Amino acid sequence: HQHADHHLGSIDILQAREKVFKEANLDVPLLYFVVTNRYRYYLTAYHHSFEPVLGNIHLVSCEDLIFHTPKNEFMQEIPGDRLQLIDPALKKEFLDYTSLSGIETCKAVHCAHAYCVSMVTGEGYKFTYSGDTRPVQRLIEMGKGSDLLIHEATMEHILLKDAIVKKHSTFTEAIEAGKEMEAKFTVLTHFSQRYAKMPMLNEIEDQENVVIAFDNLTFTPANIHQIRLLYPALKAVFKNDYDAMCDRSQIHTYHTDDEDLRNEQIEKLKYQYEGKQENFNKIHEWRMKVKPKGRSAIKRPADENKDYEDLQIPSTLIKAVGGGGGSEKKLKTEENSEKESDNQDNSDAASKLIQVVEKNADNGENGGSVAEEKMKAGPSVEQPKKKKKTGKKAGPLVDEIKDIMRNKYLASQLLNVVNRRSGESMKAESEEESSEGD
Repeated sequence: HQHADHHLGSIDILQAREKVFKEANLDVPLLYFVVTNRYRYYLTAYHHSFEPVLGNIHLVSCEDLIFHTPKNEFMQEIPGDRLQLIDPALKKEFLDYTSLSGIETCKAVHCAHAYCVSMVTGEGYKFTYSGDTRPVQRLIEMGKGSDLLIHEATMEHILLKDAIVKKHSTFTEAIEAGKEMEAKFTVLTHFSQRYAKMPMLNEIEDQENVVIAFDNLTFTPANIHQIRLLYPALKAVFKNDYDAMCDRSQIHTYHTDDEDLRNEQIEKLKYQYEGKQENFNKIHEWRMKVKPKGRSAIKRPADENKDYEDLQIPSTLIKAVGGGGGSEKKLKTEENSEKESDNQDNSDAASKLIQVVEKNADNGENGGSVAEEKMKAGPSVEQPKKKKKTGKKAGPLVDEIKDIMRNKYLASQLLNVVNRRSGESMKAESEEESSEGD
């Protein structure tokens, strides 16, 4: 038929063929070209209006290859020999030239001027090609006992309504046509672009005498059965695409009128979900048990929703992170603090907290600092400066914060607490200064 994906490029083939023979200084042999009458008009117009392409071409019309049964005056079929409109002499010449013993066409259910074809070689090998069509009883009768059927299979059977509207066949319909035709092998082709890499195989792979075609595929009657062996490899190569197609297919299932099929898909989804949950639980248990190489195991709270409001954080750490306090600084609200911590790099926040803690920590149980002792003694008492001791441990707080920092989410949560307490400290200092002024 005249859709571009079925005829575009034919003129280039005719021109290239003629060029090859002329470059070899050989006479260009005759070529029989079986086309519809509509396409015949197109080639003739192109030949006369643009450039010659039919110099060594003999056109044979699909319409002339249809077998007609004689009818009486009441348009009732009369049993007897069926007739074709093609000239008998031309048909004999055509069959002898192509080494065929017979050829026949029938109308397809697709668009106007669309046809199916069946032919038999001189050795008796029968080959039938459906073209684009809905299932056609006449095609099944014409191709009865075919050695090879190439049938279009545009989409899955779950999309049957769509196939009817667009006048195409589904995978299952094409397979059933081959069975009813008693074809020895059926090759499915013309898959929709929704199957960009490969078609869904759930309706196909269990059929022994059914295979799929794809670009650049070459096969013979002797090795056609080996195509099925490629299915596992195709699934592995195009795994992501195939999984995506399976998901889309399940979505289509919910819109089907077949309640049994819909319930079957729902049960399948539940089974898949339970399997995924089981895998997630195993991974979670493994992560809880595994000890990271070169560092202590990550400590995680038993309650995933636990915050760190009850963590004993020294006031000097709060002031150091908050910038030292002061009434002149603007206090950040809890909302702004959380937004800021979300936007900054949690890794930098972790490093900052650890550096501040190590700088201000001493040997106290809660990781207190020298600066904190100064604040307790009061401003009138001058404390002597202490030299930094080498190898001093930071205390339990530093270890706990370091463990927390290894998880970026927990780091951001801890930073929120410190920033919030820093704001509260600055606010308290501001209130004390204003009360003293009063």
